[in-house]
Amino acid sequence: MGKDVSKLMKDLESKEYYIRRNAAQDLGDIKEKTAVSKLIELLKDDSEEVRSYAAEALGKIKDKRSILPLIEALKVNWNEGFDEIWPGGEISRSVGGDFIVPALQQFKIEDLKDHLLELMVCDEFHIQHDARKVLEAVGDSTVVEELIEIRDNHKDHETRRVAHLALTNMDRDRFSPKVQSFEDVVEIWERNLDRDRGIEAYEWLEENGQGLEEELLELLVNKSGNVKVEAGYALARLKDKRALPYVIEIFKRSERNSTELHLSAGAIELIGDDSAIPDVIEVLNNGPDMTHRSYAAKVLGELGGDDALSALIDALGHYGSYVDKDIARAIGSIADERAVEPLMELLDDAKDDDLRLSIVCALGNIGTPEVVPVMREGLNDKYRYIRDRSREFLQKMGESVDDQ
Repeated sequence: MGKDVSKLMKDLESKEYYIRRNAAQDLGDIKEKTAVSKLIELLKDDSEEVRSYAAEALGKIKDKRSILPLIEALKVNWNEGFDEIWPGGEISRSVGGDFIVPALQQFKIEDLKDHLLELMVCDEFHIQHDARKVLEAVGDSTVVEELIEIRDNHKDHETRRVAHLALTNMDRDRFSPKVQSFEDVVEIWERNLDRDRGIEAYEWLEENGQGLEEELLELLVNKSGNVKVEAGYALARLKDKRALPYVIEIFKRSERNSTELHLSAGAIELIGDDSAIPDVIEVLNNGPDMTHRSYAAKVLGELGGDDALSALIDALGHYGSYVDKDIARAIGSIADERAVEPLMELLDDAKDDDLRLSIVCALGNIGTPEVVPVMREGLNDKYRYIRDRSREFLQKMGESVDDQ
């Protein structure tokens, strides 16, 4: 029995959201083109369900009139209004990419191409990825050259990365072939666009890196940027101490929260040479920001030794709770009883729950009789994780634990 289109069209204007939702679904199922204009309006509905069913219906109907409204809706963040895109819009929420992307994937690439390529170079990261998902589903050879141009020449690195991901998912054999040589490894480092490919590069080096130390050292000495950093980390994985002065320098000058900082710190840990300790202590005490200090604390915890321990103890309480958490963890890794008293003093003054947890764990790792009262007190702490870890450490130390 056919559906009453006139009733469904009227239902789209109902005050009840579920009636509007069901009508949108039914009109999409029968691909009713006369409903397109009203379904477009429902992309601005106050109900998330109605918006999603309206978008889905427009995807099923595949009327070109809905492409631009769907594209425009994709540009709107959940916390932004439609006023900038549709002046006078009353609703402050958008459809959202999760609903729009499947709808746009129902259309042909020739109708979407220009819109999607424009979105691929916009300033909003999540919109770029929504456009990428549509391209991966409907794209063909007609968009490849434009994506290559974005990947190779766009000024923004993350935009290049998104374009590369689109190309890879469209044609993996062409744009992400298996790593087969050292030249492939270097090319991956130079592009620095694909994290999975970066892992593949290190897997190749794991099997084939022995004998390539000189080539890696040449890259570390003579190259810059990501190639230099990756070569230093690769040499560190091979335990080549010649990389140490270079990765220390990278560690000191790297930007906050960067891949350089992460890899150079990891390289110093992998090499594991005590000669790095003075430089790392310098970063702990005089680093440009708390992130560098935190990484320095982690490295000192891995390197260990008296000088590292003394520097960590001296730094406690001087650089804020963010850094203190990593200092406490580092001291816990060294697990020297000389740190018990300064850790207890910091615990008495600490307000941050995560910092208190880090201190308790450090004391628990040290595990001397002096820490037992701290663990017993921790059994009744307001913070569940402190209660749990205190119980674990007491049991590990062979102490009785009554049910609390």
